Amino acid sequence: MDEDLFYDRLHQRCPREYLLKELETNEHTVILSVSRFINEMELVQAANAYYCKTIIKALLDNDWILSEALTMANEDEDEDGPEISDYLYEKYIELLSTGKPDPTMKEIIRYRFDENVKINIEETPNLISAASTTGFRTWEAALYMGDFLMHEPLLELVHGDDKKKLNVLEIGAGTGIVSLVLLHKYREYVSKMYVTDGDSDLVETQLRRNFELNDAWREQSPDIRLQRLWWGSDRVPDEVNLVVAADVTYDSTIFPELCQCLAECLAMSHCKVCLLSATIRSYSTDKEFAQECHKVGLKYSVVTSTEYDRNSEARMEESLLFKPLIAPIRIYKVVRL
Repeated sequence: MDEDLFYDRLHQRCPREYLLKELETNEHTVILSVSRFINEMELVQAANAYYCKTIIKALLDNDWILSEALTMANEDEDEDGPEISDYLYEKYIELLSTGKPDPTMKEIIRYRFDENVKINIEETPNLISAASTTGFRTWEAALYMGDFLMHEPLLELVHGDDKKKLNVLEIGAGTGIVSLVLLHKYREYVSKMYVTDGDSDLVETQLRRNFELNDAWREQSPDIRLQRLWWGSDRVPDEVNLVVAADVTYDSTIFPELCQCLAECLAMSHCKVCLLSATIRSYSTDKEFAQECHKVGLKYSVVTSTEYDRNSEARMEESLLFKPLIAPIRIYKVVRL
C-alpha cells in the first residue's frame, strides 16, 4: 500500500477493521508525510467526523500500526514537526462526543477503480430511498458496471473492428458514477454522452454536482448532456450507439417502460448494444425481465457475472465495497432478436 492508496481508502470510508487488516498484511511499511496526514484527517473530519473518530481510535488502540505499518516523516528534517501521537490524542478528545451521522447526511465518497481513475461522488450513503427515487446513493451494481468498464475491451464489444467514437446514453443514472467511470477511461473515444434519469430534480442537483466534482466539462471534453428521460414518455436521443444502465431491473412493475425504452434505442441504426448491470435479488424477477424483453423483440446474454468471475468479485469486495456482496451481479448484453 502506498501513501495515496492509504488516503483513498479513508476518503472511500473504508471500515477501520478492513483498513487494519490491510495494513497488517501489507509487505512494506507505508511512509506518510506528517503534514499531509494531518491535512487529510482534517478533510475526513469535515466530511464525516464520526468516521474520523473511529479511524483515530483504531490508530490509538493498535500500537503496532505506528511502529510497524505506518511511518510518519516530516518533509523538512531540520524542522521539528508535531508529534503524531499528541495530534491523535488531542483530536480524539475533541471528537469524543461525536455520534453517528444522521442517515440523511450527504458526503463526498471517493471511489478508487485504479490509481488513475478515482471518482468523487456526493451521495447519501446510508439512505436507501427518498422522494420516490433510489438515486441518492451508489449501489453495488453501479460499482460492478464501473469495474467492468475498467477491465473489458469496451470498444471491441460495441464496434468490433470499427473504432469510431462512442455516443453514450446512460438511463437511470442516479449518482452518475457509471458515466463518470466511462468518461475517465474512454474520454478520447467518446463524442457525446447523454446522462439521464427520470427525476428532474436529481438531474439538476446531485447529478450535475457530481459531474462538477469530477471536472467533467474540462477542456477537450466530449459533448456531455444531463437531462431527464422518463421511459415511455420522453424521446430517446438520436445517434446513440451504446446504452448503459445499472440496477434498473429491481422492480418488475417498470419492466414494460424500461424494455420499451431499450427497444427504441436498439431500433436506431447506430445502436447495436445495451449493457445492463443487474443485482440478482430475485431469480423470478430476472425471469420476468427476460420475458418482457422478448415481448418487444429483444434478447439478452450474460457477458460476465460474480457468480463465476471470482476476480471481479474479489475486486468488488476488496477495493470498492469492503464487504461481501449482498447478491450476485450480472452484466447483460441486450440486443434485438
